[in-house]
Amino acid sequence: MAVQTGKVRFFRGRNKVLLIKNQQAVFESTADTIRRMPQLAPNAFAYKTGQLVFSNEPLRAVIQAINQFYNTDVRLANDQLGNCRLTTRFDKTSLDDVLAVTAETLNLRVRHEGKQVILDGTGCR
Repeated sequence: MAVQTGKVRFFRGRNKVLLIKNQQAVFESTADTIRRMPQLAPNAFAYKTGQLVFSNEPLRAVIQAINQFYNTDVRLANDQLGNCRLTTRFDKTSLDDVLAVTAETLNLRVRHEGKQVILDGTGCR
């Protein structure tokens, strides 16, 4: 959860945190805790701006942001690809174009398996 203006109390059971402008917190279900983030994620308000911005981000974080923004299921063919770094900006870009640019930039292939999209290849080795 991220707050752009005002104040929001974020709680689950006895765990709670008060967020103010430009603060963000995440709920970690495995530990049943709420953690305030040290800084606001660059794509916290992408749903409003239509922009995704990545600055030397690991591909695993890029894929997580893409999945949240487009409500899709993009996966990496192997864990090593998650270490590849990407710097780019997408401004109101279609999912197909985002995947094409990401794949071209990192020397990957886009593969569709049912509703899943898999990024595969040698990547940034």
